[in-house]
Amino acid sequence: MSAYTPFDLLPGERRDVLGEGPWWSVAEQYLYWVDIKGKSIRGSNLDGSGQMSIATPSDVGFALSGAAGMLVLGLRDGIFRVDPSTEDMTRLTSADFDTESHRINDGKTDRSGRLWYGTMHDAEETPTGAMYTFDGHSEKRVRDNVTTSNGIGFQIS
Repeated sequence: MSAYTPFDLLPGERRDVLGEGPWWSVAEQYLYWVDIKGKSIRGSNLDGSGQMSIATPSDVGFALSGAAGMLVLGLRDGIFRVDPSTEDMTRLTSADFDTESHRINDGKTDRSGRLWYGTMHDAEETPTGAMYTFDGHSEKRVRDNVTTSNGIGFQIS
């Protein structure tokens, strides 16, 4: 019998197609991430227990903590809120871009709670994506000519 390695699957586990965007919920002491091409939000305790997976109707670029235990998602065609306990989704914004060739990719919130997210060309060949902000009420395009928005972060000074 061979020894277990971190790359072995445990019973009931599955590999992500394109796992990205890890996010640690301090309040829940729980790790979330997305499987973009596997179209799901994933989660787990740090020891691998308590795994969860919520299927999404399209590619999912990010999942972040929202108010009242909700998650905020960037799906291919807009920003959504999902209740993890029921998996009910509510659309918050609609795409102002061609969703056949572009999708929402990465997103993070700044210290004032405003969401920053970007779009990208699926084939990553042309700088036709953009960066946006969303404050829970209104969305604003803040930068054009983006090829791939990824690894969004903020400097805290």
